[in-house]
Amino acid sequence: MKPRRGWYSYSDEKLLTLSEPFVFGVYRNKKNMIFTKKKYLILMLILSLLILGFILMSGGGSNDHNVFNPEMFSFRRITLAPLIIIGSYATLMWLILKRSVN
Repeated sequence: MKPRRGWYSYSDEKLLTLSEPFVFGVYRNKKNMIFTKKKYLILMLILSLLILGFILMSGGGSNDHNVFNPEMFSFRRITLAPLIIIGSYATLMWLILKRSVN
């Protein structure tokens, strides 16, 4: 039985590659891509800044609940990390909403 157009059969002898225009029922077209390569690189940079912001915000606690640790209220955790996170989210929204010029 011949498979329908766009369906992939594992019994096919030909191995599909990513360079083919029609893979798994989806046409691969650069015009239909959501972001360009440059936008994906900026997206990875923004996501890494978000992770850095959350890492900077973590810690500062104490193992003993009866002892106050003033390190919890340091500049890094109260000011720097939230600014990095808010800036990353704002840049991410700008990146998503910005139109690509083709």
